[in-house]
Amino acid sequence: EEGRANTAANPEGIPRKSRRKMDADGEGEELAWQQGFHRTWEGVKDQRPGAQILENAIDQKLSKKTDIDDALDTAHRKTMIRFTYLIVDLSSSMNKTDLKPSRLACTQMYLEEFIKSFFDQNPLSFIGIIVLRDGKAFRLSELSSSPQNQIKLLTEKFEASGECSLQNGLETAYRNLQSVPSYAHKEILVVFSSLCTCDPGNINGTISKLALSKIRCNIIGLSSEIFICRNLATSTQGEYHVVKHETHFRTLLKAHAHPSPLLSGSIKNVLISMGFPSREIFTEPRLCACHCEYRFEMYRCPVCDSYVCELPTICPVCELNLISSPHLGRTYRHLMPVQKFNLLYNGEDNPEDEQERVRLKKLISESPKRLKCNGCQRLFETNEETVRSFSRCPHCSLFYCLDCDLFIHESLYTCPGCD
Repeated sequence: EEGRANTAANPEGIPRKSRRKMDADGEGEELAWQQGFHRTWEGVKDQRPGAQILENAIDQKLSKKTDIDDALDTAHRKTMIRFTYLIVDLSSSMNKTDLKPSRLACTQMYLEEFIKSFFDQNPLSFIGIIVLRDGKAFRLSELSSSPQNQIKLLTEKFEASGECSLQNGLETAYRNLQSVPSYAHKEILVVFSSLCTCDPGNINGTISKLALSKIRCNIIGLSSEIFICRNLATSTQGEYHVVKHETHFRTLLKAHAHPSPLLSGSIKNVLISMGFPSREIFTEPRLCACHCEYRFEMYRCPVCDSYVCELPTICPVCELNLISSPHLGRTYRHLMPVQKFNLLYNGEDNPEDEQERVRLKKLISESPKRLKCNGCQRLFETNEETVRSFSRCPHCSLFYCLDCDLFIHESLYTCPGCD
């Protein structure tokens, strides 16, 4: 009876709640649950102060240049000699495929790039690798200055299984960093994938020891943010970031390859003895003092006359720092970096601002008809797009396009016009 009454009240067969959604023309409007699938999150904009939505390649490069200029404006003492332990979580959580093709494959690929970039930016530094699997910490390699050996070990022994113990990894790194000289900067970089850590004791005690020893711990998380990781980074004055996607993961690792600001009181100001060994080639193989292997080409220590097979290194006999002159020269580029280039047009690109439009047109009219980049030697027609992306060296007053500007400050570290 009740069903028949509802049908009589609704002769058109439309539910009561849907009839209430009629518009003025009598046409029905679909409810939210009746509508199709919409990606509402793609329309969300970042409302934080200073945040920008990068819409094209020029805006991305301008944003990258802004980050470089901000770093140049901030005066910090840099860490020239770094002793870094890389702790990698190789628990079963690394087999997840939220990072393509998997967390394990993505981490292995980006760590190889990180190691190469690390030694390129820090030629006098050392790096070691510790892996966490099956609730234990395994030292994959000792502190070394050879990127080839580190990458080879990553390729051969990079398998994920079991649980992760962050405390065991931190304790292993702490013990190995105690023998580091007082003039060196000690730090730990953790790539953490698990949502929990299976520790044998109180990890807060380990964090306190690291903080007292001035060992900075930086963490890159592959899952959601974890309290103990945040506490570790905060206590040791490090950084903690959670990966958003593959490109973000690569960017975070690349950022840690550059020398970080020096912690107050972490190292002592002392004079360091450096030796510049001579390279010798033998007709018969000789035994090196660092790896106890026979080689035909080695470097002779100028103090104890022992032979080592790679540079830079510490002589295993007299403990003298052995380097070459290119290593020392590449280190000074962080002490005396290239000054930032001034953009031709550094105003806000706001079409509603009449003053900015007048200023931009005046700048275009006063500039040459063609702008020549002193780096790539290309000619660019003078218009709004090229004026926004051109910069000028404050010393030699030569023009550079945005690509050459970034290349000079990220790879070349010297202005071609000034030299």
